[in-house]
Parts: sequence; structure tokens; C-alpha cells
Amino acid sequence: MVMQLHRKSGSIVLRVFGIAASILCCTYVVVTIYRTGALQIVSQSILKDPSAFALVIALYVLSCLGIAAAFAFLVWGLSAGQRLRADIIGIHAVTQIAKYLPTNTLHFVGRHTFLRQRGLSDVALIGAGVSEVALLLLAAVGLATLAASDELARHIESKQGSLAITGGVMVALVLIAAASIRGDLAALISPFLTWRAGAGAMAALSMYCVFFALSGVILWVLLTHAIPAPTPPGIGRLMSYAAMSWSIGFVSPGAAAGIGVRETMLIFLLGGTVEPAAATSAAVAYRVVTTLGDVITCALGRIWWRARH
Repeated sequence: MVMQLHRKSGSIVLRVFGIAASILCCTYVVVTIYRTGALQIVSQSILKDPSAFALVIALYVLSCLGIAAAFAFLVWGLSAGQRLRADIIGIHAVTQIAKYLPTNTLHFVGRHTFLRQRGLSDVALIGAGVSEVALLLLAAVGLATLAASDELARHIESKQGSLAITGGVMVALVLIAAASIRGDLAALISPFLTWRAGAGAMAALSMYCVFFALSGVILWVLLTHAIPAPTPPGIGRLMSYAAMSWSIGFVSPGAAAGIGVRETMLIFLLGGTVEPAAATSAAVAYRVVTTLGDVITCALGRIWWRARH
């Protein structure tokens, strides 16, 4: 009983912390948008070159469907005797839109509920969910480190980059400590105990790496075509920035879809290489692209789901 109260109180504290961080970051982003005129820059860019925005939205939708397919592989790996089920992709695509609701966890709940109704076991779904979180963060951290290489070390020297990276590491450590207390880390090992599960995990990890690589490409297209910056960073560096900002937004409890947190990280990281107006405009444009992309992915998932039943 005491342990349950401890866990519940710890969960509430983390959620309150995440919501507070999201509100503070959203306030910072709104003020920065007002000062730099980023909203006007983005709207003019959309009207001037709609094809660039259409391209990056299509790339994002493709990457989201890849994440849905990755989850299907994880479930397959943990479901002995089950074939690879395509309906999981449709359900995952539909339920992902729930990440925009408060708590930043309802898409996990919705996905589990729908798939449980379709006969999949709790063990497979919980294991796949835990594996998804762990492998996404592994892909993000790994790709960020590889893509940044010596550029990351140089950027840490800037005050803004140092603050952003230090803050991200602190948040990650807090969440890992919380997971350890809850005893959830042991569940991360179980998906790799069979060859089938290992194959599913490797397939998923590859797709997650493609997702972050495409995120870097999206940022590059935005900074070179939609919102031209005088000296935009290379694609490798942008992959690193996209992975870092996404992972911090992902692990922020209570921050719906990482809103505010992700944009703040992008502005800080890009601020060391491009002008503040371009950095803020890129962060805003990236949010527009991902939001519209999530809506389209949800619609495609719904069509796919209905077509198969």
C-alpha cells in the first residue's frame, strides 16, 4: 500500500513537472515568435513555396507509417505463433493523434485498448510498448551522437547549446531514476530473450533510425528551401538536432506531443548556427509539418483500418 502511494505520488510529481516545463517552454516560444516575426515568415514561406511543405509533410507521413510498422514488428516478435498483422499499423496510425491530448500518454492507452479487443495479449502489448519507448530513445541518442560527431562538441561550447544539452541530460536522468524505482527497467530486457523477439526489435530499431534521419532531412529542406537561412547546418547535424529535440519532448511527462519543449530545444540548438528568426521559423514550421502530418497519418490509418474490416 505504501509502495503504491509512493509510485502514484511520484507519477503525479513527474506529470506536474512536465506540464510546468511545457507551459514555460510554450511561453518562451510565443515570446520568441513575437520578437522575431516567425509566424509571418512561416506563413509567407508556405504561400511562396507550397511544394516544399507538401514534400516534407509527405516525408513525415511516410516516417510515421514506418513507426507504426515498427510497432507491428515488436508485437509480432512477442506473440509466439502470430503472423505479422497489418491491422496493427492502421490502429497505431489512428491512435497516435491522441498524443496531442493532455498527459502525452493517451495514445499508448488507446492503442493497447483497441489491440487488446482484437485478441492480442496484454503481455505482448505491454512488452511492445516498453520496447518501443526504449528503442526510440536508443535510436534518437545513437543517431544524435553519430550525426553530430565533432560538431556536437563544438556546439556545446556555446552557452545556449550547453544549457539545452545539460537540461536534456538532467531530464533523462530523472526519468531513468523514476523508472528504476518503479521496477520497470526489468521489462526492457524481456523482449530480447528469443530470436523472434530480437528480430522484431532489430527491424523496429532500423525503422526508428530512418524516422530520425528523415526528420533531419525535413529540417534541411525547411532551412534551405522553405525558410532559406544564409548558412544552414548540414543534414547530419540537423539529424542530430531533430533526434535530440524529439527525445526531450518525448520523455517530458504531461507535455502533449512535446509541444513547447521540442520547439525550445530546436531554437536553442539552431540558434548557434543560424539567425534567431530563421531558427524560430524553422521550429514553428517543423511543428506545422508534424501536426498536419499526424492528422493525415490518422486519416490514412482510419481508411486502412476500415478497408480491412
